[in-house]
Amino acid sequence: MSSLDSINVKVEAATGNVEPLLHEIRHALRRVADGKEGTVIDLRSLPLAPGEEQRIEAVLGEGEVRAQLNALGPTVLQETAYPGVWLVTHRNAEQEVVARFIEVTRMPELLMSQTEDIERGISLLEDELTVSSEATIRAGMALRYRRRSTPINASRAGGALSRGDSTMRKDQTLGEYLQSQGVSRRGFMKFCAATASLMAMPPEMAAQVARALETARRPSVIWLSFQECTGCTESLLRSHAPTVEGLIFDAISLDYHHTLQAASGEAAEAARLAAMEENRGEYLLVVDGSIPLGNPGYSTIAGISNLDMLLETAKDAAAIIAVGTCAAFGGIPHANPNPTGAVSVSDIISDKPIINVSGCPPIPVVITGVLAHYLTFGSLPELDELGSSQSVLWTKHPRPLLPSAVL
Repeated sequence: MSSLDSINVKVEAATGNVEPLLHEIRHALRRVADGKEGTVIDLRSLPLAPGEEQRIEAVLGEGEVRAQLNALGPTVLQETAYPGVWLVTHRNAEQEVVARFIEVTRMPELLMSQTEDIERGISLLEDELTVSSEATIRAGMALRYRRRSTPINASRAGGALSRGDSTMRKDQTLGEYLQSQGVSRRGFMKFCAATASLMAMPPEMAAQVARALETARRPSVIWLSFQECTGCTESLLRSHAPTVEGLIFDAISLDYHHTLQAASGEAAEAARLAAMEENRGEYLLVVDGSIPLGNPGYSTIAGISNLDMLLETAKDAAAIIAVGTCAAFGGIPHANPNPTGAVSVSDIISDKPIINVSGCPPIPVVITGVLAHYLTFGSLPELDELGSSQSVLWTKHPRPLLPSAVL
């Protein structure tokens, strides 16, 4: 064939879901007009053919009101040509769309000033009124400006997000931590809406996610890397700005990861053993890389074979997340003739809950979606026949399978 254009490809023109969706919006608008509750529709959870989302936007048009929220990236709230119907698009700081909703309501909740933010505003105003001189007022304004404009930096080495030297304490809840980092209540609500969408939950579940996450305390995570290329770690950490998945990842206590931690040798292994002892039966074990069974010497850490370290660490883990195709299914090391006798985690461990987050490398938002599910419900999501999540929406993230950061 001379070109791709000559290949006969059958393209499904439409799913037929656009008109039923518009009818659903009409009925929801009638309920709002009658004084009943509004409706939220997660556009990214709907099976739509290419071009159908654009068709929906064209039919709805644009109305008189357009607002932008700047919290964890921009969120645009556009009232459509039909008053009471709003198109809400959440983006992260890297301008990637993380969630998209149609809200049928008189006023989206995100546009309303939240009680927690009002209380913080009162405190700031009271501080302002205690200033005794014009010079001090100017100094105070400059200080507040610096506080508000300080970017949130992803400090990955300790598994904690930081603003300056601040890190999340183990006794802090996630809600307290985000507030201490300058994330407003609006920003937290956006965070929860995007997280619920990520986990393929109905939009109304965002409130439950918010209640769970704002009281959740940091789970201990031990990350073991075996026969791997570090691509799984790189794909998760190579973001230059805070993202929803970054915030979820930074809500855990990453107590051992030999690629990231400052300690090495005996000190590193002491940290792993201490985390296992202090969090017995409660810590999460994350594994990337396959495990060689052909010869223990093929891959060792601190003189310990991968097999022995896995068995020792998995013994008291609450659950195991096998990250990447190598840990989930053996990956490239497992390919014929498999000289190292590489196997997956589930080939060895059979008495613990295991979820496979495959991919080479895996999509970061899927990894953190599993972590968010665990933080919200205290358990792993439902699994399919391959041990993968049935609830996290694998195809929703806009990044390619192989991010440029790891190519």
